[in-house]
Amino acid sequence: MMQEYENRVTVRKPSMGARTGYFFLSLAPVAACVVLQVICVFVVLVGALVLALLKTPIDYTDIAAVEAMYMEVALGSAPAGMLAYHVVGTLVFGIWYYFSFRRPRPRLLDSIRKLNLKNLIITVVCGVGLCFFANGTVCIEAVLMPEIVEDYIEMAETAGLGTNVLTIVASVVLAPIGEEFICRGLAQKYAKKCFGRFWIANLLQALLFGLIHMNWVQGIYAFAIGLVLGWLVERYDTILPAILLHCVVNFSSTVWVGYVLGPVPMNLVSGLILVIVPSVLIGGMLIWGGKKKV
Repeated sequence: MMQEYENRVTVRKPSMGARTGYFFLSLAPVAACVVLQVICVFVVLVGALVLALLKTPIDYTDIAAVEAMYMEVALGSAPAGMLAYHVVGTLVFGIWYYFSFRRPRPRLLDSIRKLNLKNLIITVVCGVGLCFFANGTVCIEAVLMPEIVEDYIEMAETAGLGTNVLTIVASVVLAPIGEEFICRGLAQKYAKKCFGRFWIANLLQALLFGLIHMNWVQGIYAFAIGLVLGWLVERYDTILPAILLHCVVNFSSTVWVGYVLGPVPMNLVSGLILVIVPSVLIGGMLIWGGKKKV
């Protein structure tokens, strides 16, 4: 009798109103990310301008001098502004993630135990592979849309991205944690509650992950990377592997991959090789990882 009753029990699907709410909730972390980034960068910029004016007063009637000072301060304060955003963002979205989902929450130790040797190998190999994949994507983009890639490289060099110590700390340590809370921790979970299917939720969060980079060059390969990160979270039911993989990707691209790929010409053939070979390797790693255990 009890078995017949259990067989008749069905999981209640969320109403259309609830699904609509979850959809907008999946977008909310990304919107909050953009707003918070603007606020942090603006506050740091204003503070830097005030300090600069106190240190070196200028003639406000000299427009050229004012513009020169502003540009110098703006470029100089950009890394500090991004670091401030990543610190604040990691705290804000970490708290949001912690209080938003299931109870009882899994213990941190249980999540760490899932990072056994096999899973660590999969995570690190996929991270390095995705770094080469991203560089291959940029090679292809340089052929298909050279002006956009040139503008991005010029912008990165002007802002000192990848060379400033604050930028390295922010991109290698803080950004992976904060962005995983935003995209895989919050957006993906809300999207899955909305659509009920992982593959749709994964596509949406990967698209949002590409959008928060706010440029075509990074956005295109970030979408592909986001798909792999989303798979890791779904497979292991924790964001820790995704954070680790994200750290590996950012560390590799920031610290050492430039020395390895420096002699490689930026053309279509190089791009295709750097995209196809890592893709095959990553696919093999994901197959080795197996399906999610229910």
